[in-house]
Amino acid sequence: MSENIIKQTRAEYDQLDRVNPSSLMYALTSRKHYWTYCNGQIEHRPSPAMEIGTLAHALILEPNTTDFAYWTGKVRRGKEWDEFQLEHAGQVIVRQKEMDIAARIAEAVRGHDTAAALLATCHTEMTIKHDWQIDGEHVLHCKGRIDAICPTHLVDVKTAGDIRPREFGRQCANLRYNVRLACYRYWYEQETDNSPNVYLIAVENTPPYDVVVYHVPDQFLDSGLTEAERGARLVCWGLKDDAWPGIAEKVQALEVPLWAMPDEELVGF
Repeated sequence: MSENIIKQTRAEYDQLDRVNPSSLMYALTSRKHYWTYCNGQIEHRPSPAMEIGTLAHALILEPNTTDFAYWTGKVRRGKEWDEFQLEHAGQVIVRQKEMDIAARIAEAVRGHDTAAALLATCHTEMTIKHDWQIDGEHVLHCKGRIDAICPTHLVDVKTAGDIRPREFGRQCANLRYNVRLACYRYWYEQETDNSPNVYLIAVENTPPYDVVVYHVPDQFLDSGLTEAERGARLVCWGLKDDAWPGIAEKVQALEVPLWAMPDEELVGF
């Protein structure tokens, strides 16, 4: 495996001063949004479902290395909470109820033959670094944290409320999963000369914690890579010019969906 694909802790990964797929997706809104995100001015407060998903992630991918600390307070704010965070720096802070749900989710994935077989041959929570050549004139230093990877396939684990094909596919499109996954596959291809298949393991975050394994179609990944390249190009322009404009400086035409427009035949009736 390439020297740019390595095992790191989350803290070590976070210290890498490189562009990740999440920041590229902010650039797709505007360079201003990218700059604001990278300077820590966009606060992300995870929902309870997201926190359970993060826990399940750890239990599925790194069950023997994640260190947990149990919080018994009522709310995650205030002096007591701040002191608890300092005391347990480096640990994943959880409530017992959240841990119980996450454990059931992880058990469901391990008990699913296809999902378990895909993960069995992979290295998990791997850092990938890649120096991305953009338009032959820019180099963007990138990083990603891949859930599971081996020469034949790349796997991403997602918890969701609805994992039926059409409904989960809609979530994948709305949340631009293809941008992130396309970055991972493209960077892996460039670093190793291998082109892995890409799979999503979708698991419900409520009973019965059903599991479905989806193969991600190449067309979806290709469109994601096109979007990622557009975001990377905007970042490169921003770095070159030290200019971080927003969505638009001049008056724009409002784009209204067709269903909200009047029927021309009825106008003036």
